[in-house]
Amino acid sequence: MSDPPAEPIARIFGPEAVGRRIRIHGWLVRSRSSGGLLFLVVRDRTGQVQVTARRDVLGEADFDRAEHVQIEGSVDIEGTVAEDRRSPGGRELKAARIRVVQSGDPFPVMADQTEEFRLDQRHLVVRSPEMVATFRVKAEILRALREFLSS
Repeated sequence: MSDPPAEPIARIFGPEAVGRRIRIHGWLVRSRSSGGLLFLVVRDRTGQVQVTARRDVLGEADFDRAEHVQIEGSVDIEGTVAEDRRSPGGRELKAARIRVVQSGDPFPVMADQTEEFRLDQRHLVVRSPEMVATFRVKAEILRALREFLSS
């Protein structure tokens, strides 16, 4: 049986999502671990979601791999959508399977870096939520301008 197709993270917050098993692809934003429980914040172009993973569900090897993914590492996660008011957005994905696509090197872009360093690492900087929001606003302004000029 093949894997279900990946869905945008924004669908997790849709009205019929709770209780559904879905699969997402994304990049790791943040990770923390507490005993046999792992909390990941994963994002794609549509949003971000908290993922909770338990060692006893994933298995020792997969849990350890997921625990050591670097920021901006690429992951493929399958799990069940659950409501949890403590989670950002009020929903989370309870992982049944986590596949690390690419863990990457330690994330070099930090707030205290010089502008020159950030320019050298701009391929990572442009993926930040602030830059993505800026690009979306600019794209909408340009779309409206094109529409105005062509009418």
